[in-house]
Amino acid sequence: MLSRFTAWLEKDDPRVTFYLILVPTLLLVALGLVMVLSSLTVESIGKDVSVLGEFQRQAIAAGLGLLAMIVLRRMQLKHFHLIAWGGLVIVLIMLLLVAFTPLGVEVNGNRNWLRLGPLPQIQPAEIAKPVFALWAGSVVARKSAVIHEFKHLLIPILPVGMVIIGLVMYGSDLGTTLVLSLMLAVALLLAGVPKRWLILGGAAGLLAVGALTALSANRMRRIYAWLGTNCDEPTHPCYQTEQGLNALAAGGWTGLGLGQSRVKWHYLPEAKSDFVFTILGEELGLLGAVFTILLFIILAIGLYRTAVNAEDKFSRVVLGVMLIWIVGQTFINIAMVTRLMPVIGVPLPFISYGGSALIATIGAMGIALNINRRQHTQQLELLQELDDAKKTHT
Repeated sequence: MLSRFTAWLEKDDPRVTFYLILVPTLLLVALGLVMVLSSLTVESIGKDVSVLGEFQRQAIAAGLGLLAMIVLRRMQLKHFHLIAWGGLVIVLIMLLLVAFTPLGVEVNGNRNWLRLGPLPQIQPAEIAKPVFALWAGSVVARKSAVIHEFKHLLIPILPVGMVIIGLVMYGSDLGTTLVLSLMLAVALLLAGVPKRWLILGGAAGLLAVGALTALSANRMRRIYAWLGTNCDEPTHPCYQTEQGLNALAAGGWTGLGLGQSRVKWHYLPEAKSDFVFTILGEELGLLGAVFTILLFIILAIGLYRTAVNAEDKFSRVVLGVMLIWIVGQTFINIAMVTRLMPVIGVPLPFISYGGSALIATIGAMGIALNINRRQHTQQLELLQELDDAKKTHT
């Protein structure tokens, strides 16, 4: 049975795989807009903000993301290499501006946003994710003749990846740092770096994260809250996770109904972003939460099938890095809100509030659909050649 499942999982059928990517993406985006609107209806009360204005920004971001997905799906392969290198330069400049200039904006202890005049705030770390995936694939493709040499395996992927991670970590965004670290590790693995070196690097990374956590009073407070050892402190550091778990429990099997969440009435901090899954579970119940997780699983299967059937190194690296990004970030977010992990501030892909993240994630699916389209075209050409050969033989 396992062999049959593996064979189905890796089946080379681009037509089916196309829908395994597209349908979950569209459903998750739609679900995200609904949950964000539901969260905003209460969160805006008592604040000098318009619920429709904030929702409109999220809807516009979704529209821009879908437009980017359509455009990226139709692009030629050579254009991706140009986007990769140009995008990398732009992302590095934006990260430097966030870290070392007054244009950087700090929110809830994380200096992770860039403000450029009257334009909406940008989160360069989110844009860095699809750009890094494209750039890593482009580097591996360009170095295919010498990629077997150890120095070419590591350079420039490792130093550039570490610079991006370092700049994000400088802004105290540990959650995004973990996601980018996973992406870097997979990029190096698919490039051909021996697993033993990755294990050693991972161990060193964990030691570094442990040290940075130990040196930060805020992060240690979150660790103690996760362990439940400081919940009686006056600041009540366990409050957010307790309210999140209460919301999930209150949802039961079928939920309280759309718009009927109770904890979003200023009981749950970050209800529209990092903890939106708890609102989803409270309003749509266990069935809604499981349905959402299934959508992510189907999307992951689509990305995996496309990656495993890719014939070129560029496609395999790009899709592999994007797969670990989506799966890793989804796992971290859901584990965080269900108290399987400490609260580290990672949004749920497609669903959490945030324009930069939404545009970047939907656009990344356009890259995946582009690779899928090329696989479908190649398959049709192969079938045509076989048909022509059969007619000639007859």
